Amino acid sequence: MPARRRRYRAVQGKVVSFIATSFDEDYRCINVHFEDGTCFNVTLRVDLFPHTITLYDMSTGDSKVIKEYVLPKGFR
Repeated sequence: MPARRRRYRAVQGKVVSFIATSFDEDYRCINVHFEDGTCFNVTLRVDLFPHTITLYDMSTGDSKVIKEYVLPKGFR
């Protein structure tokens, strides 16, 4: 089955200041904070768990792994 992807053009070209994650009983949140003061938020229900969290270099058209992140205990 092909992966479903979606581009969020409203954040395209923005410079990321930092990324924060938070957890509570029912939700997991990923917040991407930009240098212009805006924030892009992704909220996941607890029954959706990340399989991998990886940073890739896509500049050459191929995906080269830069870093694989260790998942917090709440995600394992």
